[in-house]
Amino acid sequence: ALSGFRADGEDRIFSEYPGAARGLDGETANKFFGKLSHGDFTFSAGMVERDKAIPTAPYSTVFNDPDARIVDRETHLAAGYATALSDALSFSAQLSLGAYDFRNDYHYDSADPDPLNHDEVHGRWWNAEVRIEYSGFSGHRIIAGLEYQSDFRQDYRNRDAAPAFVWYDQAGDSSRHGLFINDRISLGEQWQLDLGARYDNFSIKGKLTDCSADPCVTGPFSQDGDAFNPRAALIFKPTPDTAFKLLYGSAFRAANPTEIAFVIPGQPLQISHAEPEKLTTREATVEHFIGKNFKVWADAFQYDFKGLIDTDPATNEFINALDFRSRGVLIGSEWKSEDGRKARASYTYADVTDSSGARLDDAPRHQAKLNYAMPVAGPWRLTAALSRASTSSQQQQVGEDDTRTRSAD
Repeated sequence: ALSGFRADGEDRIFSEYPGAARGLDGETANKFFGKLSHGDFTFSAGMVERDKAIPTAPYSTVFNDPDARIVDRETHLAAGYATALSDALSFSAQLSLGAYDFRNDYHYDSADPDPLNHDEVHGRWWNAEVRIEYSGFSGHRIIAGLEYQSDFRQDYRNRDAAPAFVWYDQAGDSSRHGLFINDRISLGEQWQLDLGARYDNFSIKGKLTDCSADPCVTGPFSQDGDAFNPRAALIFKPTPDTAFKLLYGSAFRAANPTEIAFVIPGQPLQISHAEPEKLTTREATVEHFIGKNFKVWADAFQYDFKGLIDTDPATNEFINALDFRSRGVLIGSEWKSEDGRKARASYTYADVTDSSGARLDDAPRHQAKLNYAMPVAGPWRLTAALSRASTSSQQQQVGEDDTRTRSAD
């Protein structure tokens, strides 16, 4: 599958700045995905790249700057193997490789001549997973497995192009291994109970060099931890066409290297001790098929985010600064024809509040999506698709100063 996107920049006016950003909101994007299967093996590859002009002059950069932009690319390769070892036991394994590269370009008007500054992020990783599925116990379907991920390159650099100078240079890596198990229990013809849990252990390490002062200073950092996350689902199917579900889940995200070690110009290297972020989800869902080709559903949800990592306004250090809750409803429908055409529509209402009950300004309350896809005649199994997404108004802050990423010299 191949796709491309291009949007010409438009003039943007912001009350925070004089004049307008002329034609600086353009964007181009390209995507590729391919998949091949042979026997018990599957192979896939994909790539996404984007080039986005930035009209908002973030981090106190120059306004109406034609060089201001974000460029990023992600690629992946994956191979999988799955086979049945017996009527009750199956085995599968997967290996994947990934890469991510990011760069943003800004002028800061901090010197004469004013150099173009680059923020760069480079990530490389590989992931391996093995799992077994066993249905030999009456009424049970057990899935258990092991996963290992190595993010062997997690690098960040801030540099000027000309004259060439590296302000900050961070090299880090991390690893994570997890054990998971899930039991799908049949409680008769109409009831089903899913119980699962996952345990993860992670390790992060690296070093950061700060050259915003003379001489340069280098400091090492590391962090280790673990997390346990249960999940459960109770499903009731009064008829073959209708299902009611109660769902509970949890997850975590450990700090990345740039959230552990960071620089405040004019101060010693900072090493944070932020704990992993935590997410808990609760959902109540009903699904119903109207005929065999048309499905409708409704979902009421509550998501609790605890200890989101952000900077302390007083010290600029990374801490577990934010707790917020998202409550809402999602309604949707999906239609599939016998000849491969698909249509999907959904509407979401979400009320997002922080720990004090105040609503988050940059979280839209209303979102609507519409998608339609159809196969295109020919030997290449092409698909043509149209999509439309709309959100209600939201407020975003622009022109904020981020003193961690650039010296004011």
